[in-house]
Amino acid sequence: MEDVLQLLSEINREAKTEWNRLELLKMSIHGDLTSVYAPHDGDGEFRDLARKARTPWLSFAAECFADSLIISGFSNENAWNNAWEKSGFSGQQHAVNYEACAYGYTYILAFPSNDGGVMLKHLPTLKTFAMKADPWDAHPSIVLTRVSDELWRLFTDEAMYDIVGNPETPSDIVRTPHDLGICPVALVTAQPDGLSIVEKGKTAYKRVVDNAFTSLTLLRYQSFPQKWMTGGEVQLDEAGNPLINVAADTLIHSDDPETKFGNFTHSNLEDTIASTDAALGQLASVLSIPAHYFHSTKLVNVSSDTIAATETAFQRKLNKLRETIGEGYETALRYASFFMGDHGAFSDYTSELTWQSTEVKSVAASADAIYKLASAGAPMQNILHLMPGLSRSDILAIAEGLKAKVDTAESVVSPIAPDEPQQI
Repeated sequence: MEDVLQLLSEINREAKTEWNRLELLKMSIHGDLTSVYAPHDGDGEFRDLARKARTPWLSFAAECFADSLIISGFSNENAWNNAWEKSGFSGQQHAVNYEACAYGYTYILAFPSNDGGVMLKHLPTLKTFAMKADPWDAHPSIVLTRVSDELWRLFTDEAMYDIVGNPETPSDIVRTPHDLGICPVALVTAQPDGLSIVEKGKTAYKRVVDNAFTSLTLLRYQSFPQKWMTGGEVQLDEAGNPLINVAADTLIHSDDPETKFGNFTHSNLEDTIASTDAALGQLASVLSIPAHYFHSTKLVNVSSDTIAATETAFQRKLNKLRETIGEGYETALRYASFFMGDHGAFSDYTSELTWQSTEVKSVAASADAIYKLASAGAPMQNILHLMPGLSRSDILAIAEGLKAKVDTAESVVSPIAPDEPQQI
């Protein structure tokens, strides 16, 4: 175990550095690090407005991508049914996709389960660190993950090590070997360089926060006319404080006939709100997200074709993400196939994922396309995904129902022999 202890010491130091970077990135994405200019002597009311202006738009942007990346099938049915479905990975994939988009990368573990099968498990990015033997390697060679404060796990090409206590001075280490020959943790990246796809929107996001803070400030202090008074005398109390209280819900008066009253012009909030909307539009453009995702109330009586046209750049971005993110999923499922004894599937690099269509489509146009393809002889199971809103189970059920209907029709109708006389 001396080698394991030395390895833990080396990887733990590097892991802390990377986790600190990711924690700062997380705070930036959620708006916790974004600040606005305020007077140095600003009171608690100013600080409260500054906090409220930091809406986590970058986190919402990552959610937009993750919500549109939904895997609904895999060409290898054995891996899909006995690894993906059995592990309940449909419920974990959203977290995988979100972290891949927000932080640039994340991990999926494939490992033999206690019941003799295999399990797939998402390893959170902020609690997992990986090292590569060669920087050009596509997959990690060593992975360390924190399960809890008292339990860590180390994965190598030979075994999984349960580390009890502090990884630098563990109280116990339990080794569980595996036969994969490589580290059973698949790396999932949103981009080939492993960088966050929403981090580039930080500058535009800061402009959104500045505009939001300005809007809140004007709404609080200048959305109503400010009163002024000239002439007359302001009465003071015994301590020398003015007795007058000028507020939005008070009246000021004076018995002095020389006194004059008036109002300052209040601010135009519509211009400020328009400026905030423009900043949000810039942020949407930088991230290739449809602007109406940030302004859902602006869409009224808009056709599906128009909405689809506004999502062109977003759909192109999603197609790129499906290619890069999908490689990590396919690798994890190939690992799972190996642990289930299907070595042929493990070596099969042609297996493909099926992604659920989240694109805005016209149902009538989709139905027409399916009908024409089916008339040309295309298998229904392969073209029903063109219909929006259908899950994988829906597609299989419809395809099976149509097949049964065709088989029944063929068995009921008996062909007439060519030489058999026909009665009219």
